[in-house]
Amino acid sequence: MSHGNDAMSDVYAKLAWAEKHLEDITSLGGEYLLPGDDDDRPLGIEFDNSRPPLVVAKFLAEKPLPTEISLHAGDLVHNARAALDHVLARLKDHFGGDSRRGTYPITESDADWKGRIYPRRDCGRQPGPLDGLPCSVRMAIYREQPHVAYAGRRQEDPIAILSAMDNTDKHRLLHHGFVYPAAQRGVDLIHVRNRKR
Repeated sequence: MSHGNDAMSDVYAKLAWAEKHLEDITSLGGEYLLPGDDDDRPLGIEFDNSRPPLVVAKFLAEKPLPTEISLHAGDLVHNARAALDHVLARLKDHFGGDSRRGTYPITESDADWKGRIYPRRDCGRQPGPLDGLPCSVRMAIYREQPHVAYAGRRQEDPIAILSAMDNTDKHRLLHHGFVYPAAQRGVDLIHVRNRKR
């Protein structure tokens, strides 16, 4: 158990390790996106004008993204998610509860919250992840839940995104998104020659 100013040191260590993975991703991504001295890139866009007035843009990856980028991304996500579990453990150290039990809950609805925080079994109530914490701390955690903090648009909550990515990475490598470094925004990639089209 840590005390004083060091109480959150494990949380900061997890976040710093996540940032280290981000630096590695940035470095690997830079090498991938600019493989040579010229302007050739492994990613491109192919335009199909064969069905006027529709123009279809297809994104191409001529060289696969290095697997290491996905591995670093998974470790980044996991360490950021684990930092939340460490926050919960430190709250239990300070306010009460067993810091070795329970993970920081990330719920989808009030029903999900109640089911996870106050789990029931046929033979009686089982311990929940927030057991031992006072009501004020439980409510502070509740107010940060995606379905509360981002009511009606839960999928936009960074915690919900983090949780989904962490769960995905447990079962398969994270998928990469398309990156085109010469453009500030996606629409910058398209030059409109005929506005009627």
